[in-house]
Amino acid sequence: MYIPKNIILTNFLSHKFTSYDYKDGFRVIQGVNLDVDDNNEESNGSGKSSLLEAELFCLTSLSARDIVSADLIKDGEDFASVEFLLYETKLKHYLKIKRSIFLKKSSILEISFIKNDVEKLEEFATITDGNNLILKILGISQSDLINF
Repeated sequence: MYIPKNIILTNFLSHKFTSYDYKDGFRVIQGVNLDVDDNNEESNGSGKSSLLEAELFCLTSLSARDIVSADLIKDGEDFASVEFLLYETKLKHYLKIKRSIFLKKSSILEISFIKNDVEKLEEFATITDGNNLILKILGISQSDLINF
């Protein structure tokens, strides 16, 4: 079973750079809105939902929003990336998935396994093949993952 360990968002939605370490067990995410023009709304627009959006995007290349992937790029930037690190508890290795999107070139998907500090990059022909590989590794269908 894979458990999330870390996610890194770069230029993703409202996040310039965020690294979030998952703790074992139940998690609560509280945000603080640093924008002074939001009528004293302390947590609206602080990026909490963006973490869940980043997980979905990294695992499936899909967005929960009705937008194209280029709209996930932070305003004023020309690329965004999400790197998701998961730990497999039985086999005792890490799965690293990194997805990058660009305004003016094709997206990139990298999938690798890390064991004993050695990283092995997986090979696949297309992004679709890589998406299917992720689902196969996790042992879940895309619809089950989205609806979970």
